[in-house]
Amino acid sequence: MRSLLLAAVLAGCTQDFDAFLGDASSAADATTDAPADAAKDAVSQDGGGGDAGLAFACGSQTVADCSQCSGSPQPCVYCGSGSSLAGRCVQQGTSCTFNAPSGFQVCPCQNASACPESYQVCRNGSCRTCSDSFNNTGQTCKGGGTCAPADGGCM
Repeated sequence: MRSLLLAAVLAGCTQDFDAFLGDASSAADATTDAPADAAKDAVSQDGGGGDAGLAFACGSQTVADCSQCSGSPQPCVYCGSGSSLAGRCVQQGTSCTFNAPSGFQVCPCQNASACPESYQVCRNGSCRTCSDSFNNTGQTCKGGGTCAPADGGCM
């Protein structure tokens, strides 16, 4: 299932795959799961995760949050055609401007509000993960605060 999810994300699909998990065995379970899924989708993560439908490549695995990726806790997000996104987990302090998945590139921006994730800043016309460079220090983060790469986040 994880490899299918990664393939779908890399192919540009931005659909929420939680609907395919099949964990609701009855209508009552589905009703109970719906509010929890909606709440999860509404939460904006500011550390190693991303949108509920965005998966991150972690070596040969796929994770929902880069904090789950041993040795590579920093998320990098790339834009493809349309509104498609791809994610990759890298070592803390590694630039996200290199090694974009095929068909994807660093997301362009005029300011941080144009970036897809709350932990990103807009520097030199590109969305950058706050912690990917000390040159991001003091930049405004999409989710608020300013970038402090030494601490690994937006404060």
